[in-house]
Amino acid sequence: MLVIYGVNLAVSTHGRAYARTIATWFLIGSVGIFVMVALGAVESSNPVATLSSDIVVANAVLGGGAGGILVGIRSARDERRQRSLSRQSDQIVLLNRILRHEILNAITAIRGHAGLLHKGQSTGGSYDAISDGVDRIERTIAQVGFLIRSLDETAVSLTSVDLAATVRECSDQFFDDATVTIDAPDSVQVRADEHLETVISELVEGALKRASKREATVAVSPEETTVDVSVTAPGRWLNESARSTLLEGIQDYEDQSTGYGIPIIRLLVSQYGGTIDIVDRETSTTVVVTLPRTSEQAPESNRPGVRSESLRNAAVAGVVAGVAMGLILQTFTGEMGIIGALYGIQTNAVGWITHLFHSVVFATVFVAAATVDRLGHYTETLSGTVTLGILYGVLLWLVAAGVVMGVWLNLVGIPASVPNLGIVSLIGHLVWGALIGGLVFVLPTELR
Repeated sequence: MLVIYGVNLAVSTHGRAYARTIATWFLIGSVGIFVMVALGAVESSNPVATLSSDIVVANAVLGGGAGGILVGIRSARDERRQRSLSRQSDQIVLLNRILRHEILNAITAIRGHAGLLHKGQSTGGSYDAISDGVDRIERTIAQVGFLIRSLDETAVSLTSVDLAATVRECSDQFFDDATVTIDAPDSVQVRADEHLETVISELVEGALKRASKREATVAVSPEETTVDVSVTAPGRWLNESARSTLLEGIQDYEDQSTGYGIPIIRLLVSQYGGTIDIVDRETSTTVVVTLPRTSEQAPESNRPGVRSESLRNAAVAGVVAGVAMGLILQTFTGEMGIIGALYGIQTNAVGWITHLFHSVVFATVFVAAATVDRLGHYTETLSGTVTLGILYGVLLWLVAAGVVMGVWLNLVGIPASVPNLGIVSLIGHLVWGALIGGLVFVLPTELR
């Protein structure tokens, strides 16, 4: 169960910080129990043999590790809640500052010129001043709309946005006397919203204003699951307040030199699930914004990974397909116990348990792999998903059953040929793969 939970956690929609916290507490729990046993084993006649026994290791992993996981889940949820509260606090602080400066200043100007008009003392520019003030208020309200969104509203608003196209569109807004070099692919999709343009324009314009020369380079570098947007400009163009805001969050005090652009970048990137890093070199400074990649259509959960309900249904498919395959192997070979021998106990009961465990793990891997963009179009139909499952079953027969299992058995002292490609095993894997493909298509998963 611990292994299945670990696999699910690795491919789920939970972020790296969440998984890292749970993994850390798992290690703490396991080591803690092992240390406690070690202290008690010091007085035994053979402490090394005592500590290396299967029972001690199992207690450390199952007892301490399971306890650590429970603590880790609670700790990870608390950390996520604290990050959420911190982000909401930042939104409120920034919203208050913008409204206080932009809205109140505009209202003050409108009130003053309205009074001049009322007294007939206007020199002719009052109408334009009032119109500019109204435009300023409308523009500010439109720009700060993201600051009043709840977390749920933010998740719903995120969609698939072409980052490369957004960068090229922003280039038209940069200063005429500035030199901006853009290095971007034709198209790369990220999970964002209409405010992504604000992130790019504020970052580049801030670099052009503060850099020693009015020149900057914008590079878009796609990775497998993320995209890096790097803005490089000459000199140390970020002061300590701006650095602290980008890396840690909005400061309690208000620094007029930082303005609103830096805090807005920080909040929007956080809402997109991205990160910010700063790289200092001898002659330049680079701000790297890392955003999650997505397909042409953003996933419903707006998070990379497999949702919890899909993982549960993958486990159900794994058990059903595993039972069908196990019945074939048991009926025609009667050697289910050989699977249990992999873990040191060669009985049918242990063989069945470990076989179903393997089936659930491999089913989870299938669902995670089938959500990858390059395989997504194969899962749009039942026949395509079943075909993909059958091919996956053949792959497992060739590698897992044909090679890995044979090597494993030899390592535990049971002679086995390598490769071991039996016809009954092939039939079992074909049936397993077809059932996995059919069940994950029929059950409500995110493959389609």
